[in-house]
Amino acid sequence: MKAAIRSNAFARIFLSTAFGIALFAGPASGQKQGGSITVGLELDIPGFDPLKVGVFDTSAETAAAAIFDTLTYLDHKGQPQPKLALSWTHSDDFKTWTFKLRPSVKFQDGTPFNAEAVKANFDRQKDPANKCRCAFYIAFIHDVQAPDELTVVYNLNDPSVNLPAIITLQSSNNVIQSPMAWKTKGDDYSRNPVGTGPYILKSWAAGDRMVLERNPDYWNKGHPYLDRIVLKPLPDAQSRFASLQSGEADIVWDDEYDADNIQKAQKDSRMTVHTYIGSGAQVYAFRMCVCARQW
Repeated sequence: MKAAIRSNAFARIFLSTAFGIALFAGPASGQKQGGSITVGLELDIPGFDPLKVGVFDTSAETAAAAIFDTLTYLDHKGQPQPKLALSWTHSDDFKTWTFKLRPSVKFQDGTPFNAEAVKANFDRQKDPANKCRCAFYIAFIHDVQAPDELTVVYNLNDPSVNLPAIITLQSSNNVIQSPMAWKTKGDDYSRNPVGTGPYILKSWAAGDRMVLERNPDYWNKGHPYLDRIVLKPLPDAQSRFASLQSGEADIVWDDEYDADNIQKAQKDSRMTVHTYIGSGAQVYAFRMCVCARQW
């Protein structure tokens, strides 16, 4: 995956604060408080309630990384580091993982983040009565327990040596959402998400833009750096790149399938292309029919 950005300070700060590992690092001399950035997304965001949308697409994950937090995150070496969880241990057979949570963290609605909130997120998705498509991706987890306010225990069906790394992705399964918010907002929750993350949803016009503003009560003091993030769906790759050239967008996401745009950005002195290489998968879904043969 490659991100092309216009060469300005705000864009560089965005990459290292809103969605990057520097969100959890110490102050950097080149980073200053304030400013805003506009991001061109590949798709419009359908919503954030797992029961409504199932799984997050790439655009939803981009926004989710700002609104929500996960228990852990990956550093620049690909190693899991503390986020909402401060530490973790595992059983000898790697089928039980125990996470100690960060104290005094609150959701953006003022309710406390604790072990019961983590368990509630899991139970809601796992409950067969909810028929959530997202349940498929947590089938390997038998149950989640909350023995005390700041302890969460994951009991797995089979051994997993890298669970802390698996739960770093800002997916519908891993981000921690406010149980109070989804209970009180009901069907409206999907478009009014509440997490513990560095940004709060300010406004959202479907098909046009989503505006996120800095969470003044974020638990990671001094972060984030930007005051505002504007996310604009621009599904057409050429239009998305044109928005970068015109200055309508400060950063856009692209991949190897749009090599021409990446090459243009590399030759444009006003732009910088950031790349990363990591693990992943190319998924293809096939509709199959297995029919019984009549003899």
